[in-house]
Amino acid sequence: LVVKTGQRVHVRLKNSLPVLTSFHWHGMEVPGPITDGGCHAPVYPGE
Repeated sequence: LVVKTGQRVHVRLKNSLPVLTSFHWHGMEVPGPITDGGCHAPVYPGE
């Protein structure tokens, strides 16, 4: 994804994999307690 500074982005993900997945938000400020580049919120299979 490429967006301009200040542009809002809405992302919806459905995990069709048989394992956990997640986004890694390079270059984006993501609110939350985990800001070290780690997994912000794992998405379980089927979610």
